[in-house]
Amino acid sequence: MLTKKELIKIGNDHGYKGEYIFMRHEDLAHTIDELIRSKGYKSIFNVGCGLGIMEHFMEENVDIYGIDIDEQELQTAIKLAKKGNRPNFVYEKQDIYDLHIDKKFDIIIASELIEHIEGDDKLLNELKQYLSPNGVMIITVPNKWQPRNRLRGFAGMDLAIMDPTHLREYSDKHARRVFESVNLTVQEKRVSVLYFPLEKYIKKIFPPRSIVRRWILKVMPNFASHFIYILKNKK
Repeated sequence: MLTKKELIKIGNDHGYKGEYIFMRHEDLAHTIDELIRSKGYKSIFNVGCGLGIMEHFMEENVDIYGIDIDEQELQTAIKLAKKGNRPNFVYEKQDIYDLHIDKKFDIIIASELIEHIEGDDKLLNELKQYLSPNGVMIITVPNKWQPRNRLRGFAGMDLAIMDPTHLREYSDKHARRVFESVNLTVQEKRVSVLYFPLEKYIKKIFPPRSIVRRWILKVMPNFASHFIYILKNKK
């Protein structure tokens, strides 16, 4: 198995800087592990898998099929699977708008993906056809109203975007409207990472995984940097 230190180095080497990216990987991996243990899920479809790092943070070892359009990142994902002795991690180049898949999966992951897509609802509607009858989709999105933007909104300033490649960021209500529009129902919502204004100073007082931050997220989950939604097809 690959160590956390190795995974972070590989991510940094490919331009994924900052500990919060890997914290989100950990939170997502922990959520998936819990679902596998409680539901007995055996297969995962990771859409927009990138470097394939997140799955190496998982403790459970199930079949994973990952797709992306970035050839360089896919090759890294393939190398990591070999290095980590994960022959059940398979990666291929596929376009989300022209999928060629002939099976269904217990878990479909679209992590930090739909904010980059013009038709987020159309993509989700396309993906859910590959979901097994009792399976779940896990969608993670950036929170439009994290603390920095709450302050900016209060001051009458334009809201900041986490990443210039984002077409949009989501409030909880917005995300739920999108899911409802394609007949996906929220089974559970989780949160990941609390990022403050002036974070580089505040984290010296309250580290990213501190009990203070965990308490704030428990009391005020809509302050989180990212939301994790566990969804099911409506019957």
